[in-house]
Amino acid sequence: KATSKSYMWVYSSIKESKKPIKIFEYRPDRKATIPQQFLNGVDGTIITDGYYGYNHIEGITNAYCWAHARRKFYDALLVDMKNVSGTLANTALEKIAKLFAIEKEIETLLPDKKVKVRQERSKLLVDYFFL
Repeated sequence: KATSKSYMWVYSSIKESKKPIKIFEYRPDRKATIPQQFLNGVDGTIITDGYYGYNHIEGITNAYCWAHARRKFYDALLVDMKNVSGTLANTALEKIAKLFAIEKEIETLLPDKKVKVRQERSKLLVDYFFL
């Protein structure tokens, strides 16, 4: 029914993939068994929105999405503050913005070159979040 809550599960390969895929799967719920069944037998890294259902899938490393993480820090800013500079949330937003800028710079590079740049330039920014 048009009034019922439902979900579109989206699975996509990286754009540089030799066999790129984009799969849209409509489901009436958001049970953890859905990605577990779909990704059964797959080995690799996935980028997700942080939904717990992607955790603990055998063979899968969950590399959470920075855009989704950014939203949480943005939401943490106090709207009635005149100056947010120096707050933990604002500092996180600034570091994520730097990550996004690096990604924009390297978007046309081959995957192995992207990995090299990320190790050289992005790793310290990412490590900040796990201190």
